[in-house]
Amino acid sequence: MSRTKFMFIVALFVAFPHVTGKAELWQSCNGPSLILHTTTRVFVKFDSELTQNDKDNLLASIGRFVEILDTVPTLDGFIACSLATGNNYSGFLDSLDNANGIYLCEPYYVNADGLPRIVGERICVRFDPEISRAEIDSIARIYKVVIGSEITGQPNAFAVHNTDSSGYRVVDLANLLFDLPETEYSHPNFVAFLETNGYMLYDYYHSFQDHIKKVIGWFNDSTVWDFAGLTEPVIVAVLDDGVDVHEDLPEARLLAGQDYWDGGDPIPGPKRCHGQCCAGIIGASHSSDPEAALDPNSGMISLNPYVKILPVRIFGDDGEDVSDDDVADAIGWAWEVGGADILSNSWNYTLSHLPSFDPPDCVYSAIYQAIQGGRDIFWPDSLPRGCPVIFSAGNSGELESQRVLWPARMDITFAVGAVKLDDSIWDYSSYGLLGQVDVVAPSGETGMQGDVWSLDQTDTLGRNFLIGTGGSHPPDDFDCPSGSDDLDYICNFGGTSAAAPIVSGVASLLLARDPTLTRQEVYYILRNSAVTDLDWGGITPPDNQYGYGRVDAFRTILSIARGNVDNQNGIDIGDLTALIDYLFITHTKPFPSVLLGDCDCDGIVDISDLNYLIAHFFENGDPPEIPCFNYGD
Repeated sequence: MSRTKFMFIVALFVAFPHVTGKAELWQSCNGPSLILHTTTRVFVKFDSELTQNDKDNLLASIGRFVEILDTVPTLDGFIACSLATGNNYSGFLDSLDNANGIYLCEPYYVNADGLPRIVGERICVRFDPEISRAEIDSIARIYKVVIGSEITGQPNAFAVHNTDSSGYRVVDLANLLFDLPETEYSHPNFVAFLETNGYMLYDYYHSFQDHIKKVIGWFNDSTVWDFAGLTEPVIVAVLDDGVDVHEDLPEARLLAGQDYWDGGDPIPGPKRCHGQCCAGIIGASHSSDPEAALDPNSGMISLNPYVKILPVRIFGDDGEDVSDDDVADAIGWAWEVGGADILSNSWNYTLSHLPSFDPPDCVYSAIYQAIQGGRDIFWPDSLPRGCPVIFSAGNSGELESQRVLWPARMDITFAVGAVKLDDSIWDYSSYGLLGQVDVVAPSGETGMQGDVWSLDQTDTLGRNFLIGTGGSHPPDDFDCPSGSDDLDYICNFGGTSAAAPIVSGVASLLLARDPTLTRQEVYYILRNSAVTDLDWGGITPPDNQYGYGRVDAFRTILSIARGNVDNQNGIDIGDLTALIDYLFITHTKPFPSVLLGDCDCDGIVDISDLNYLIAHFFENGDPPEIPCFNYGD
């Protein structure tokens, strides 16, 4: 026996210790699939003329019956019964076949995961579309079955009914019909246990949020939020003009921050919303209730609805700046006192303030301390992981200098430029020497003329009240899409200010999934999971305008999730089970991406990944290769 085959057999016994009774295969177009008997249950269908009293008496006369299982789903008039013993299960089924009053009996089947595969008397069969109905009826007479209703949209596809005259159980009969040259497929008609796949969202304004949808995957199908392990709270400090409680950002997720302007609460001044907008992109709540689609208060989507926002106010009511030492102290306070995991910054020093890019040492040192000393509170016996410090690259791209502004241009920060929804660069997005821009993210126009949706301050406090026609309350028009003039939401945010919090939100998902990642590893993963196969004139990343590419949250988390085939926290024997099931049994694809099974990082899922995982568990081999940036074709 070959080593591969031997290890596969070992893996089956380890992965499926619960399997008892007879194992069978039912044939599908993708190959044979395993099905097993549970020997303490059985399905029975009585002759149609029996009364309920007759049925009760018949069951009572068969000593192995215990009770009818009313809660078990059934098909075609069968009932499920529990049995006192599983001994000689096959012989017991044969005795039921010959018992007066019982029309058909079927085993209680389960798949290799122990989940029920419930059958009735029907088989789904598609005959060759070229053969006639007379030929089909002839086959039915030979096998003593009844041709039932045709399946809509598939010529010559029928629900074929087994009878007590055929002499076969439904799995055996389905396999016999499968082997006929006249059939295209034939399989038992299993109960379809259906559920809604995917993390479904119904936030009222989500249809306007193309910028976030650009990076999360396939909305309400398979998105980044379908990966396991993203619900752990991560603290993101928003250093800006303040953040206030909002119906879409509840008090439980808005931490007590710090105000470096007037020492009060770190909330925005009148008619201001810049920090509020950034916080909304990072962490507005999600609405999973379909009724929320009709409620404007359900709001908008964000990158991470579990994140905790730490507001650190460094701008005044009219946008005035604080001093260098306050900026430095704010950065230090955010990670050392506030416990921030990530520092999100949608601001830069102006060209006029730093014409020669000679930065203030206190601010430089503060950022250096954050990336070196941050995130050590939960790991007292290890080195600090360091805080990712994310900055907008700046909106000076249209200037002759075309420089990434400071501090975004520092090697130790992570600079984010802005692209349009078609992934072309915005002309305002600052760029400079190669390597100064790390990634780009979707955004809109600058100067509150964009189309990015986010949170405003509530009621008359925010910017919407300022820009409404005539300053009326409520305003007549915010220049938002028709029917969406809501005082509590802004629709015209943009610039690299909106791009940076998208990346901060993606970084927070990374740390939620794996809090052990260092700051350098977060930077590395964000860069290398970015999308580069775009129409950018054949550039090879890194590029001075696009950096390493456009950030992609789905690819980012997938890069550190390879080997987690069953999409449960941790890589364990359950992942081996799931990979065997996908490759050989039910062929159920790993969700939300089949590449969860790509353990060896070659961009495909095949037997080599199974061998890789087997070696990991049984031969002290390498764990699945992560991060993995091979996304296949």
